[in-house]
Amino acid sequence: MHIVVRVPGKEIVVSLEYNHGGHKKAATDAYAVLDEAFLVAQKQLKDYRRVSHGDVKHKGEPRGVISEL
Repeated sequence: MHIVVRVPGKEIVVSLEYNHGGHKKAATDAYAVLDEAFLVAQKQLKDYRRVSHGDVKHKGEPRGVISEL
């Protein structure tokens, strides 16, 4: 299973492998993998939204300078 979602400035990729191994419940297991893949993609999209809307602090250089203590 491979899902690619393109959003401005980023590509969200989810890859999950499904191995049916000859089981009779293979179709049911395939739907479970599909559900899981889309849940992972949904979480990544929510994370992207939080970052793009400024709800998450970015790591990096300090933005302020302490002039006096």
